Amino acid sequence: MRQKGAGFVAYRCASEVPDDFGLGHDTQEQSGVSTLVVPEMPAGERCVPKYSLAGETKASRIDPFDPYTYTSGRWLHQDKLERESRYIQFDFAALCKKALELCPGACRVIRYVKKEGGFNRSFVLIMDDGTRVVARLPTCIAGPPRLTTNSEVATMTYSAMINLPSYCSGLIDAGLARVPKSEIQADEGLPYQGSMAEHIRLLSISREVIERLIDSPLLQDAAYPTLLHADLHKRNIYVSDDDPTFVTGLIDWQSTSVEPAFVYANETPDFAAHPDHVPLAGDGQETLAGERKIGEDKKYKDALLCSQTFDVCMKGFVPKLRAARALDDTLFRPFRYCHSSWKDSAAAVRQSLIEVSKSWKELGLPGSCPYLPTKEELAEHKKQYEDFETVQKLKLWLIRVLDTNSDGWVPADAWEWSKMAHRDAFNKWMQTAREAKGTGHDEMTEEKARRLWPFDDR
Repeated sequence: MRQKGAGFVAYRCASEVPDDFGLGHDTQEQSGVSTLVVPEMPAGERCVPKYSLAGETKASRIDPFDPYTYTSGRWLHQDKLERESRYIQFDFAALCKKALELCPGACRVIRYVKKEGGFNRSFVLIMDDGTRVVARLPTCIAGPPRLTTNSEVATMTYSAMINLPSYCSGLIDAGLARVPKSEIQADEGLPYQGSMAEHIRLLSISREVIERLIDSPLLQDAAYPTLLHADLHKRNIYVSDDDPTFVTGLIDWQSTSVEPAFVYANETPDFAAHPDHVPLAGDGQETLAGERKIGEDKKYKDALLCSQTFDVCMKGFVPKLRAARALDDTLFRPFRYCHSSWKDSAAAVRQSLIEVSKSWKELGLPGSCPYLPTKEELAEHKKQYEDFETVQKLKLWLIRVLDTNSDGWVPADAWEWSKMAHRDAFNKWMQTAREAKGTGHDEMTEEKARRLWPFDDR
């Protein structure tokens, strides 16, 4: 039985408890588990004491059983802000009491298990009669309560979807709404982030460009309203223990929304990512011998097969995507960044506009592009975009070597190792910057190298 409460969803009985508890992982593999036996207390008293978020000096002593604080992981970037944004202030005793009301044969909660995702926290409350109740509470970053508690799918439907111009105008309006109201120094002053005025200017240009793009039959044919899972990565796919080719469930539907088909045109989950390179026989790597070489070749071929199979399946089973996947991705890039320009940077928005402007005729678009950058603007953009790309490459490298994600999240039990490995990587980067002096790369100063580093916990 599933019942809704004020700010939480409860499930009663083990057979009805979903495997993921509706956590919603976003782009993070943040599932953590803590189990605590709740001491017997007189009626009206709290089941556990009230906790508060530990300061930076006490961070390592945060109680993993604390129901209010996020404890499953830490962040290499803006750690304090990320954890504070996931702190949930609520009455745990009242939650236990509400769960008991769902179990007439139970007298008290004897223990609980805490599980955490990127957006929600769930508690498996075990009663003294063996009944289990799962209560899910959203964090403040999960979104509007009507979407986080009223539906497990939490699908957002756009009333303007049948009207492509209104939909696109909404993207620009969303981007403008996210530009700060007062000037701030972002990313320690990196120029590619852009000023408020520059973001507003680029969004105004984006509106003109997008209005012209959606007049084209090419875009209209690729804009059918489409509903797809927005985060179809391996961590969100459950398979049978007996037969791993049999999918038993898909989780994390929280960000799923109806969008024009071209929004999903080039979305590729991790299991279908194209392999980075082709291993070459006899490439001089003496250490890669015999069985290891065979293993590398097989791994590459398996990855390539997954990538090709996914592409065929998307075209065959999702016909709405055929037209979109057949078009040049350059057409869709202005749509990709305009609603989140302040987060993605002015350089990212400007690059998408420059690419469209440069390829306007080749893309089969009528007339001329409303955006015609000057030579001076292109020269300045080139320098800024190089810095932007450097940061992105650094971040991808760190994701790989530290086993983290784009936000710098790592599991709590790997925090100390990750901090040391991150500091070592940063020191090597700074050494590279120092060695660049006098080699034709004098523009890469130590100060600039420090500012380009994507994470702050170093």
